[in-house]
Amino acid sequence: MVRLSAFSRYAMLAFLGLLLMAVPAQAQRAKTYLVLPFKYDGPAKFKYYSPALQADLSSKLEWSGHFQPADQIDTTNVKRPSSEAEAIQLAKALGVDYIAWGSTSILNKTATMQVSVQGVAGDKWSNKGQMPTAKITDWMRKSADSIMGDLYHRPGYGQSAGEKAEAQKEQQQKSSGPKGANFLSATGSNPSNNYGVKTLNPQFRYEGGVETPGRWRSQTLRYPSYNMVVCDGDGDGKNEVFIMAEHKIHAFRFDKGKLEPLETFQLVRRFKLLRVSCMDVNGDGTQDLIVAGYQDDRPVSHVISFKGGKYEYLVKNFTKFLGALKTPPTYRPMLVAQKKGRREFFDTYMFEAYYKDGEIRLANKIATPAFGNIFNTCYVPEGDSYKICVINDFRKLLVYTPSLERQSETEESYNTSPIMVEYEDVPYGLGGSPTEGMDSYLYIPIRMTAANLTQKDKFELLVNKDITLAGVVFDRFHQFAQGEIHAMVWDGVGMNLAWKTRRIKGTVIDYQIVDLNNDGKKQLAVLVNTYPGNLGVKARKTIVVTYELDM
Repeated sequence: MVRLSAFSRYAMLAFLGLLLMAVPAQAQRAKTYLVLPFKYDGPAKFKYYSPALQADLSSKLEWSGHFQPADQIDTTNVKRPSSEAEAIQLAKALGVDYIAWGSTSILNKTATMQVSVQGVAGDKWSNKGQMPTAKITDWMRKSADSIMGDLYHRPGYGQSAGEKAEAQKEQQQKSSGPKGANFLSATGSNPSNNYGVKTLNPQFRYEGGVETPGRWRSQTLRYPSYNMVVCDGDGDGKNEVFIMAEHKIHAFRFDKGKLEPLETFQLVRRFKLLRVSCMDVNGDGTQDLIVAGYQDDRPVSHVISFKGGKYEYLVKNFTKFLGALKTPPTYRPMLVAQKKGRREFFDTYMFEAYYKDGEIRLANKIATPAFGNIFNTCYVPEGDSYKICVINDFRKLLVYTPSLERQSETEESYNTSPIMVEYEDVPYGLGGSPTEGMDSYLYIPIRMTAANLTQKDKFELLVNKDITLAGVVFDRFHQFAQGEIHAMVWDGVGMNLAWKTRRIKGTVIDYQIVDLNNDGKKQLAVLVNTYPGNLGVKARKTIVVTYELDM
């Protein structure tokens, strides 16, 4: 038997200890990642952006000893994944731990960027944004830092998923409105530079511009508009944008950072458009357009399908006003009809309506507050109850209880619209002949929208604040140089301002909370007519502006 000296035994134990320490060090090998070529849409002169962004992101994601780019993998013909499952399968097939891909779209001097990273273990990261082309490098650097922190958990970089969730939760609890450079809280706590917006002085009020973060603006459409709805009209799972011009309905799809035109529908020239709404009228799973108007001194409404990308009448020349209202208790769109009144332009009541055998039929009568009609009424949920909000003929906002008890009236005017209808007003005692009446006119206000954007189970009423001096003096002056979308909440006494957008240049025509760009997130979409001045009415044009709500 061989006996070891004390020194030999100590040397043996030290050697075994070094071997044991080396095992986990070898097990913790550096993970690999692969960045695919960026998808590019835009002018040919910027086509080099695709390989440049790929190489830039690949170098920025390297963390020596922990994460390194995969070697000797040709990515030229590798297909970009379209889902999480595809990304995981692709990463496994290529033998890497993480796979990254992205896209860039350039329109004029504005870039729309998107980057996604997927790990084989299921962890993932994604980001998108819009910025001037000169800011692409800075945006890519910040995205790489976030990947380092959120996926790599590298100290000093980004924010861990747990910390981010906790911070978002805390922010939501303190929130008094959507956060971003485009919104102002009614509390007055609006930091001037929280969103990368440079100002000369914190005391100066910043109104926002084309390059404000979280704001997208469409190309200019060379005609004035009157209504807009965003819905899935053709049944393909993606929303279309329907913009109503004079006697025409234009369909668009958001694509490559702009509105891509689809089809145009021509209405008869005698038809005076009052409102366009959308809902699934015939129950086939696609949204239909409800076009309400006034023609030859009587109400005329149509229901038009866009299924398959082609316009087709479902109902033509229905002789009552038609619309879609989100009514309690479900607050899902309901088809609503209203007759023309004799003394007033609208009849006293609204009616539930439904589609059957190619016709619109009336059902139950809807309790309607004074001054209420299908164009100026909005139901706002409030816990187990609701408020009925109405814009009256003087554009003041009235609030009623479910029992039609009037509770408040604002001093300010809201939702003034350029849509006007002229009719014969027959005073009492003068018989029923239209020739015995007097010429009157009525403005159809912009639709109101109830939305849950700030607090859980708390709904705000979105209205457009009329900003005008000429409109105070001249009642028929309804072309404004600017406007603001205000979110109003019931405070027990009246409607109070919660938050608002910064000034919107031009005449606000319509607005909705919708997913206009089909990215899975809703935006505040605003239809605007440009304001070329009091004498330039014929030169008005149309743009669509969207504001991100979850920045």
